[in-house]
Amino acid sequence: MKYGEIAYIKNPVPRIILGTAVPAVQWGKNCDELFDAALEAGVNAIDTARCYMRSESVIGEWMERRGVRDKIFLISKGGLDGVLGNKRLSQRCIRADLHRSLKALRTERIDLYFLHRDDPSRDAGEIAETMNALIAEGKIGAYGASNWTHERIEQVQEYAYKHRLQPFSASQPHYSLAEAVRMPWQGCLTLTGAKRASARAWYRSSGMAVLAYSPLGRGLFSGKFSSADLAGARRAADAAGRRGFFTEENFERLRRCEEIAKRRGLTVPQTALAWVLGSEMNVFAIVGTSRGDGLRADLPAADVALTPAERAYMNLQSETC
Repeated sequence: MKYGEIAYIKNPVPRIILGTAVPAVQWGKNCDELFDAALEAGVNAIDTARCYMRSESVIGEWMERRGVRDKIFLISKGGLDGVLGNKRLSQRCIRADLHRSLKALRTERIDLYFLHRDDPSRDAGEIAETMNALIAEGKIGAYGASNWTHERIEQVQEYAYKHRLQPFSASQPHYSLAEAVRMPWQGCLTLTGAKRASARAWYRSSGMAVLAYSPLGRGLFSGKFSSADLAGARRAADAAGRRGFFTEENFERLRRCEEIAKRRGLTVPQTALAWVLGSEMNVFAIVGTSRGDGLRADLPAADVALTPAERAYMNLQSETC
């Protein structure tokens, strides 16, 4: 397993992070086999969120049962908009969400805590001050932004630097080989497509860690169907995946990914993940799975270096590679 650096995080973080927004974990099933396999393989970073149903409780129970909290790089998220659309980035709401997450996770500290949605009406300085207070209290180690624009992130960064506070360490948007034409959940943000070129340029120049969710295009590159099997794709993908990623261009990306995978002796998921991890941005891939063997099958992607020609070909930027 390859590791990378995230600002204000002492130890290296695995380039592939275990995501838990999957049915087995969210529904509260015993997932010891999955978590044990991840830790054994060197994937000691686990991503969850307050809104992932019973995910935090399942992780907390496993860590307590195994006695491995000190070995886990724990990531969670709070501050998601309420069901009535009410924003939850006040100091009171942030603290309430964090308190619930700490209790469910059976821990006193979350290593990297993301604010799940932005509230542009909230002052950037107020957010930075709140998060730094939580760092000073030892409740979080670092903080990040999930589905925030880079312009808004920069506002918080500028305030933090000016006032000698710890700034954001990371961002969690969607990023994959497949261009997202419609995001599956309200308020989500992607770094894919020509319209987001300036955002990708900002991440390249800033070096901020990008923890990419849905790096396999919500199952488009899962290997469960081929680019020629549209009927199989429709059966295998959920409504969000079909709505967000089922385009002619993305199926051509899948076809080319299949071509490179066959040439390289890789699986389609490994090849698609290698494309994500080979970005010039400081990218980490959040991979959601319910099975240990599923996670282990994806891990070789971290060691694959696609050529610039292969990357361009897979992303429809050239016709040869």
